[in-house]
Amino acid sequence: MGIPMMVNDKDYYTTKDQKRSVYEEALDNTDPDAGKNRASSSRSSDSSKSAGSLDVKRWKYNGPSISGMREGDFNLYVMKTIRSRKDEFRKFMIDRLVDKRVRDEETQSRDRYARQLSAYRIQQIRQEVVQNYDVEKKRLREEHTAKHLGSELTAAICDFLDLPGVIPEGHVNDNGFASRLTAQLANDEPGPPTTHPAAGLSHLRSNAVLDMHPLWGPQAERTPVLARVVRPRITVGGQDNAANIGVGGVVARENPTIARSAWQDRSVRRDDLPLEENWLDANRMTQELDPDLPNGNKIWVQPGTARIDEKGHIYLNTSRSSKEAIAVKTAKEEPILQATSGAIYTEPAVAPPGTKANANFGVGLPDQRQLKGRSFKGFDGESETVTRIKEIMAQGRS
Repeated sequence: MGIPMMVNDKDYYTTKDQKRSVYEEALDNTDPDAGKNRASSSRSSDSSKSAGSLDVKRWKYNGPSISGMREGDFNLYVMKTIRSRKDEFRKFMIDRLVDKRVRDEETQSRDRYARQLSAYRIQQIRQEVVQNYDVEKKRLREEHTAKHLGSELTAAICDFLDLPGVIPEGHVNDNGFASRLTAQLANDEPGPPTTHPAAGLSHLRSNAVLDMHPLWGPQAERTPVLARVVRPRITVGGQDNAANIGVGGVVARENPTIARSAWQDRSVRRDDLPLEENWLDANRMTQELDPDLPNGNKIWVQPGTARIDEKGHIYLNTSRSSKEAIAVKTAKEEPILQATSGAIYTEPAVAPPGTKANANFGVGLPDQRQLKGRSFKGFDGESETVTRIKEIMAQGRS
């Protein structure tokens, strides 16, 4: 069906969900150092982008999903994995604090057009961090109490254990850097995906493709697909604002704004029409199931985009197809000609005299907007060529 696989991604600058392709560089990666490499390249161009790694997200992690673990599993994970790595985490935090101090001083040095820090200065910074490690650890813990997911300690723990994002709780801190950290660490999904976000279903990045028909040429809409109505809007249990349809083995839900306009359509099936003609009435097909209709209720739809959650469920967005697209698919010429007849250019009709569009300056007055045509008398008198032609014709008669 040619459906691009998308993912709902919340931007740091806005709270709206933005659809992004799962094959973008910032999403389609499994390398833990991908964010660090991007951050190092961004620091060379702009010091304000030192947290460029926050824009890089992965779909596969080495650590477990803590938000989806039970209490017993979490305690077992802490006892077997974390407690034995205290010394390793201390060395990791020292290296992280040293890198942050070096970045800050290099930024100030570039502002003063100074050289890069020497190896001796970097060694001094490391010694200062080692001596004051307990003070820095206390500061990070106090910051974590106030900022939670937006703290530096949370980011350090997630990097050290390679943990996926978690669901944020409470109000996001107003601090800009803390909000960016929260945007990186927070995730709307309950856990990491079990497969690649595309699951091998499609390799398209967007819907910016054009279908070419061998007879009718390029099409404005994608090729429609015949979908089966699985659950109509009106059932025994009650009424719903949208119907569930089956498209290519996936159960999708119609857009409620499209289906809401057809609530009062209760026309019955016409037996004198072919089966394909009944399927053209999408409003009636999605309202109630017709047990006497051969092959069941079906409608023509156009698949839009799809996404897969962490449990492997497919969410497909569809829209109803136009009559012209259905006619091209079913090789019906009459609906195509009716749809394209409005696009043929025709001369505008002349408005009646005396109206606003054609004032005509009244009935008794001439229309000065048009040039007055010359008479034959005036033309003959002004043209010497015509006079010479008459003389030649007179000589020929004699």
